[in-house]
Amino acid sequence: MAVEQRQTGSLLLHGVVGGIIAGLVFALFEMVVAMVMGISFFDPLRLIGSMVLGVEALDPTYPLATAAIVGAVIHLILSAIYGVIFVYLLAYTSQLTSSTGLLLLYGSLFGLALWIVNFLIIAPFVWPQFTMVDQFWMGFVAHTFFFGTVLGGYFAAVRPGGVTTAAL
Repeated sequence: MAVEQRQTGSLLLHGVVGGIIAGLVFALFEMVVAMVMGISFFDPLRLIGSMVLGVEALDPTYPLATAAIVGAVIHLILSAIYGVIFVYLLAYTSQLTSSTGLLLLYGSLFGLALWIVNFLIIAPFVWPQFTMVDQFWMGFVAHTFFFGTVLGGYFAAVRPGGVTTAAL
């Protein structure tokens, strides 16, 4: 029993760490893309903050520190949750010990699925402000490659193998 708890704890820890690392890479990419596109470097954080603060967080007169901090916290929490979901999907499908190429592919497909579900299905009804961003760079590319592929790469690098589905 103690071994199973350690294995489950290891999966949880790796899911959180992998999700946060991928989330930081994703956020940095989106912020750089925003700047290159001629909008504020902090607009992606304002957008995420608007999930809780409302669309007024997008207004340039809204306190940047509040919007950015709330956006960063929400983003990191969601990234950690998605990292945990991903690692448990890998464990349940016995794919934790897959090849590096497969883990990168699985991560990319997971990121793509996140974009489809979050931006194309949920956002139009719950947070329509998310539909106003560039869906190629800030949607497809960011989620698929700068979150998903990074997440898959994390698991390829750390190889939290040796965990069986019986431990879950």
